[in-house]
Formats: sequence, structure tokens, C-alpha cells
Amino acid sequence: MHCKILTACDMASKPDRLTVGAWVAKELPRDISLVRFMLPEHHYQTLLSWAPQSRKPGIPQYSNFVLAGLSEILAFFVPEVSFMDSQARNDAGQSRLALYLLEAPSDLQDIRLRAVSALNFWLANLYPDKPAEMRTAIASSAGDAELWRSLKVSTALKTDYGACAAPEIPLVYSALAAMAAKQISGAEVKFESGETKTWIVQTPQSGTYDGIELVAFPPKFEPSANALFSEVVTLKTATFPERAEHGIHILARPSVRNWGPIRGYDVSSSPSRSLDLFIPRNGAQTSDYKRYGHSRIIYKALVQYWDGVHHRGEEKDIQAKWASKHERSVFDIVRQLTGTAPLSNADFMAPVQDYDGAWVLPRLAPGSGDRYLAGGSGVGWSDRTDIAGSLAAPLAEIGFVRAGAMRRISGQMPIKSDFASGGEAAGRRCQLLDAMGGLGIRSALTFVVLNTHDKTPTLIEEELVKKFGVPDWKEGDQLIWDDGLVISLIAAPGGLFSQLLPEADIPRQDLEGMTDAQAAKIRANQQNEANKSTEAKMAAFLKARLGAVDAIGCAIVEMPASLRGDNLDPYQLGRRVLAQHKLLPKVVLSGDDSPDEKYRASVADCFRMLGVVPFEADAVPLVPAAIGVIQRNQTRDANSKITAQSIPTAVRIREGRLEGALPNSSQSPEWKPYARLVLDILTGAYERYSRRSSAENRTLFANYINDVLDHLNRTGSATEVFLDGATLRNPVPALRNGQLSFDTLTVGSRTYAPSDLPNLRLVRVNTNASELPPYSHDNDSQWTSGLFNWEDARRTVYGAKKKPVTMQKGRALLHSRHDLENTSARADRDHRKAAALDELCVIFVQPNDDISKLQLLAHRLRSQHTHYNDDTRLPFPLHELHTLSKAINS
Repeated sequence: MHCKILTACDMASKPDRLTVGAWVAKELPRDISLVRFMLPEHHYQTLLSWAPQSRKPGIPQYSNFVLAGLSEILAFFVPEVSFMDSQARNDAGQSRLALYLLEAPSDLQDIRLRAVSALNFWLANLYPDKPAEMRTAIASSAGDAELWRSLKVSTALKTDYGACAAPEIPLVYSALAAMAAKQISGAEVKFESGETKTWIVQTPQSGTYDGIELVAFPPKFEPSANALFSEVVTLKTATFPERAEHGIHILARPSVRNWGPIRGYDVSSSPSRSLDLFIPRNGAQTSDYKRYGHSRIIYKALVQYWDGVHHRGEEKDIQAKWASKHERSVFDIVRQLTGTAPLSNADFMAPVQDYDGAWVLPRLAPGSGDRYLAGGSGVGWSDRTDIAGSLAAPLAEIGFVRAGAMRRISGQMPIKSDFASGGEAAGRRCQLLDAMGGLGIRSALTFVVLNTHDKTPTLIEEELVKKFGVPDWKEGDQLIWDDGLVISLIAAPGGLFSQLLPEADIPRQDLEGMTDAQAAKIRANQQNEANKSTEAKMAAFLKARLGAVDAIGCAIVEMPASLRGDNLDPYQLGRRVLAQHKLLPKVVLSGDDSPDEKYRASVADCFRMLGVVPFEADAVPLVPAAIGVIQRNQTRDANSKITAQSIPTAVRIREGRLEGALPNSSQSPEWKPYARLVLDILTGAYERYSRRSSAENRTLFANYINDVLDHLNRTGSATEVFLDGATLRNPVPALRNGQLSFDTLTVGSRTYAPSDLPNLRLVRVNTNASELPPYSHDNDSQWTSGLFNWEDARRTVYGAKKKPVTMQKGRALLHSRHDLENTSARADRDHRKAAALDELCVIFVQPNDDISKLQLLAHRLRSQHTHYNDDTRLPFPLHELHTLSKAINS
């Protein structure tokens, strides 16, 4: 790096040194001993045939779906299993189920017998309708000694690696993580206050890709929230660009786990919940936490009999259902597994501890709608230091030492943002007029407000005036400025857009004699018809209010927050109807205490969707562009089904205007103004790509990306292209750490050198927190921001965004949760969020490029947005590409 390293004197209020939670190998054994059981091929094919055939004919089932629930059951019966791989390769290269143990146990026969019991239990609960003799045959294979083999996994690295270390045998990643977890399990963590806890490892569920968790036990009870919390460390193996000489790293990411009563319910798109089971092993005393076992059961809290709730006004009957088979109560599964009398009648919708020392704890999480969590959401600086200290000695015993620190770097590259706080109103009007010209809006920009509160139109108008200045005059519903900007502000009651969708009226006698599945299908068909009628009424309302809509406009729709998550939520349907009328929709969820800022922010989001560039393009030394993949999992509500899909996408600035490109029918990029791209996605007018990782799919993605690179290079402008490392790694394996090389890039069948794309510089952006090093510091700063260099890396830097407005009042990171004199129950519930480190790696440069300036531009572009005054984790316009995934409506 050519940037100056700042000292503590230069940046008195900010830390200049970050201590990372990463360990590197000082010395390792030449190989790691494992014992592997692999399910026979014919039994594996039987399981594939038993899986529900919900996909198109000819498309193979995914093994992680076939084996749903097995890892949970296996973790309870055979905690000695270090990890499970659902797609292990046998000597013939076939994918199979495999179980791995670290080293050969003294009594492998006992483990084999318990593995048989685990498979029998799992098959009986997941496939009770299949022939018993076939289930028994599959389970009995785990008792065959010939199928358990000893392995030696080499820890050697490839000698011809590129930018990152690469092991000779990929299995070493999981083996090292399991070895580290086993080493730390049972160790103690002592906090500065003197409080001591024990690390209990969670038996790995399936592989170690997502890491292995260790919980600091026992948890703490917080009376005001009637809940418990404790610290968790997630261990994961990783490699990093330009750190090949350090080999494979062990990352230790601290977090907080919350447990408490389950008060809400889940819908199909809700994240799954977990029951954590902590049970004494091998006759351990209840206070001997070193000998506790920890496993989990995945479930969802579902409402039974929605018909009764909707038609007869009955109370919601919320039941916990095993995620692997919703017909089974998760409580029945737990009772069968534990077999302890005190738990036989327990209500696991709240934490339970029995007299034998077993704990059954339902997890709480914001993603499940839980609020005021005991323990907040993060770990303070001093506690992070204590946690890292507790790991140092155990990891040193297996050859790992703490990695070196990161240091702050500086540089000046100001970019004047017209939309940032303090920007000039005239500059904003100019940028908006430029975007309108690219969209063919020759007269007024239509701005519709569909409100439920009388004050909302006034709030929206006030924000327009704040952004663009006081209009020179008003004429009817139009705000007019002398430089040519005209905004037509139209307000109307939200009506159908702000109400629950009318429910299909089906007489009860019409459903008599039907099975639940048949009745559900009838209801779905009738509801679809009712939704079509509602959609037509919404369209008629817009036509009557607006007339024929020729140009693109914006719409802010106010919906009561209480509608969110309801089966008859109008969100998806309303957005689609508005988009069909060329209105870019922004939905605001309102409540009795909704802050005005929420409404004002919605105005900025509309300008983002219009494709307004937040700065003068001439002020940026390189033209920004971005390539990534929009990814959505399948979701369903009462009025629509969003299918799982992946769409390669590109965005660029051309002639000062933001453009985007989706693949057309021939898989080539079709460039158009960004707003038209948003409308295409909202209305479903695009080619859908499967999320399958097939060779055919990878070829489609590669062809599109090659065309985009050619298009960007042919513009003739010096361009900095941001490649989304999280979504492009499958179609472009050369972006993965193990295959990453500098100044050469292979996409499909084409390999590029800088001379092949002389106008392009490529920067891989990685914001996946689980793959990046956690950190702490000794400075008394609450928030870390800036750009950091990790030891000798030249092309790779790590950036932390500046503190957002929503976190300005927080000071919780400066206080330990275990300092009883200076904390309170209220403070324990406060958010303790820290800035995440994001990786910017310049993988492709031209001769005489200043690499530090390319990195600095990428970092500065995180502050350039029409929508936010704060930084975002992704630089503009890569951030805009990611927001498109939220617009998928079909």
C-alpha cells in the first residue's frame, strides 16, 4: 500500500489497530486421523426415491433435502460424530452420505450400534409409511464394521496455489474445524469481573461450512425479559487473499444467543427456529458442565386450523412442528429423545430445566419477530478480549497462534454527493432531471401517495421541499421549479392497497368429506380467483385517479404494520399492480408510533428506483459498474408464490445515467434505464434462471458475464467493475479463494488478461461476515470505521462503514455484560452492534495503475447513495444491484 499508516495520535478518537479473532498454524501434524462411515450406494438411492417428487421430472433431488432431520437425531444418539457430509465422494466419485469421527474411539462397536439406533429413529419418524424391512436394512448398514474406515487427511498445501492457500485435500477444512472445536470444548472462559463459564460444543449438524458453535454455559437469566442469554463462539476455517504463507486460518466469531418464551407464530417464509438441548453425558453431575452435551432440533411455530381463526374467531392455536416433517410435534421428538420423566409433560414454548440437569431452551431471534431480547445482539469489546483469551491456550496446544493485527490506512479522494447530507438542492434537481430525461419523462414526474394517515401527504411534500428546495410556485397538485423540474404530487386514500385482501368465501358444506390437502387446494384456487378480482379493482382505482399513464412515476403506499405476515397481506399484489401502471412502489409500514423519518426515507428510496445517480459522474476518476446475481429463495403468501430463482445482473453508469441489464431470451445483456429494469422485475418481465448448480446453468451464467465484460470494455471509458464475491462464486469459480489469481480471470471457457480488457479494473467485494475475520480493539471508541491493511497484503484491504444514524446513541460495546456494577437489565437488552469488516480485493489491474486509489475509490463509493446518508456495505452501484432482489414479485 502507498497510503500513510495513521497512529493513535493522528486518530485519537478511532482505533488505528484491530486485533483479529483469527488463528494461524505455527505447526500442525502432517495428517489428521479420521474414521468414516459411508452409506452404501443402493441404500442412498432408496432414500432419494423416497423424497417427495416436487421438482420437474429429470431434475435430481438435493441430498440435503433427502436427509432432512438426520443430523439433529444423529447428534443426540452419537455425539462422537464430528461432522456429517451429505455429498461425500467415494472411490468411484459418487456422492454419498458420510459420517466422520476424529480418530478411532476405544469402543467403535458401541458407536456403530448407536448409529443404527439413530438411523432407525430418524427413518421411523420421517418415513413411517415406508416398508419397515427397508428402513431396518438402511439403518443396519451403520452396524457393518466393513463400512467404517480409518483415513489420514494430509494437512499439506498445494505448492502451485494462487492468491490464497489451497489444501491438497479439501476435507482438511472440516477436520481442522472439528479438531479446534474438540480442543476448546470443556475449557473455561473467565471474564474480567471474575465470572467463569464453560465452553460446550454443539455437535456439528451437517458438515462444517457454517461453522461449529460453542456456548458459554450456563446461561444468565434476565428477569425483566423473562429470558436467558449467553455468549457463543462460532469456529470456522478460512483462507484469505495474499495470506497464503499463513495457510488455513481458524476464525472465532463471538455472538450472543437468546432463549425465552415463544409468543409469536411463523409463516412459510419465516426462518426456522431451534430448540437447544443441553444434557449431562455419561452420568455427569449437574454442575459438571464440561461433560454436558449440546444438540438442537429445528422447528417452526405454526398456527393450526386457520379456518377457525378466520371464520369463527377462535384463538390462534400455535404448535411447534418439527421442520423436517410438519405433521410431527417437535415436543414429541424431544420427549422421545430425552426419555426423562420430568420432561414428559413440559411445555417447551418456554425454557425448561428438569431435576436431572437437562435444559431445553427455545431460541429467540429478531428474524422470528422477537423483540427486547435478553442480551441484545452483540458482544462488547472487553468481553471479546476475554473470549479470545480463553481460546488461545487450547488452540496453541494443537499448533495455532493468534494472527497479526490490522492497521488503519488513509487517503483522500473526496466525491461530492448531491444527495448526501448537506448537498445542494440545485445539484439534486439537476441529477433528478437527468434521470427523468433518460426515462423520457418530458413533463411532470408523477408522485402518488396512497395514505392511511391524514398527515402523510404533508410529510412527503415537506421531504420533497427539503431535498429539492422551495418550489418557485405551485399550481394545483404540482410543485414547479424554474430550472424545469415539475413534480405532480397526487394523494388519495390507500383503500384496497392498505387493507387485508378480501378472503374467498367458501361455504363449509362445500368442504365436507374432503381431506385437508383437498380442502387446501380448493381454498387456494378460490383465493386466487378472489385475488384476481381485487387486482382488477386496484387497477380500476388507479385508472380513475390517474388516467392513462404514459411515463414512469413513483408511488408511496402506506400500509398498517399489523398486516405484515398475515396470509392476506396485500403487499405483493399491490406492488405488482402499481408496477404494471409504471409506478415504482415504495411501501411504508405505519403504526401508532411510526417515526416521521420512515416516511421521509421512502421519498429517497423512490429516487433510488428512478436510477438517480447521487453524484456528478465527471467527479469520479473511473466509471463505476457492477456484476452480480439476484438470488431469491421460494416464498409463498395468500396471493402469490415467488419461485426460487437466480438472475445474473449488471449495472453501470453511462453518460451520467444509471443503467442495468438482465439477460434477454438469448442470454445476452439488454441494457436499459435502471427504473425500467426495476419495473421488469416487479412485474415478472424477465428470463428466470434456476438456482441449480448444473453445468448447463453455469454455462448460461458464464456466457452472460462474458458479454457484460465485453460491453463494458467497448464503451471506451476507464471502468472499475465491482464483482459480487458472494453471488458470483458458483458461476465464476475463479473468484473463490482456492482458485483466485491476480491479473487472470477465467469465466466459462474464456480466460482474460488485463490486455484483453484494457479499459477494465476488477474488484472482488466480499461482505459475507462468516468468511471475514472478527475483531476487537483496545481503544475507547464505540464504533470502528475506515480502511485497514492486514499485515503485508497489497491488493486486499478491509473496510468498516461509518456509524449509521440508528446507532448514534448506543454505548453498550464499551461495557461488559459481566460488570455488574456498571450494567443493568436495560443495558443488557441494548443493541451492541459493531461495524462489520468487508473485503475489497483488486484482482485485475492495468499497467501503471495505483492500486491504493482503486481500493480507496471502492471504499468511498460506499458513501454514495440516493437513499442513505450513511455508508452501505457495498459500493455504488453494486448496492443497487442487491436491492433488486427485494423487488422480485413473481
